[in-house]
Amino acid sequence: MISTDKSIFGGMPHIQGMRLSVGDILAKLHLYGSVEAVVSRYEPNLTEDQVKAAIAYAQDFLEAACERNSSEVDG
Repeated sequence: MISTDKSIFGGMPHIQGMRLSVGDILAKLHLYGSVEAVVSRYEPNLTEDQVKAAIAYAQDFLEAACERNSSEVDG
């Protein structure tokens, strides 16, 4: 559900088939307060599963960055 393409947002991760980045999703979650509110704002093009996939992608990215940082410090 998450895609990267250099021709869309310069390769930033985004919802596949939409011009809505993972960062946009996170910002909208902060602004609107819930997954359901974000989905209702972009219906019928955005699903709850897509929003959850964006959250999971961001979590995986942060965990990987922390692991890399930790190994560089321990290194």
